[in-house]
Amino acid sequence: LRSWRRELWIYATGLAVAAAIYLVFALPTLDITWFAIEAAGVACYGLLAFVGWRVSPFALAAGWALHPAWDYLLHVRGAGHQFVPEWYAYACISFDLLVAATIIYRVLQQRRVAAA
Repeated sequence: LRSWRRELWIYATGLAVAAAIYLVFALPTLDITWFAIEAAGVACYGLLAFVGWRVSPFALAAGWALHPAWDYLLHVRGAGHQFVPEWYAYACISFDLLVAATIIYRVLQQRRVAAA
């Protein structure tokens, strides 16, 4: 159980960092609106990360699964494409979906082990 909690903590930290990276991209624009938008994203994904770590891993998987929508709508299709490299946004989308699937797989695996 201890190693599972640690694994969830790693996924949770990763989600918060994945959201915070966009703050770094927004900083050079000196646009307070974009910085605020990205900070709101950090707050939302940070909350999902915390809830996923402490309450339900499915919240953590949901955060990773929802983050690609943020990436795509704001940083590929939206005005955020001006300061986020396109390759990064697409790489992040792919990685986020992979991590979400991995978390769901690991949750189901943990439940099978606990039931045995």
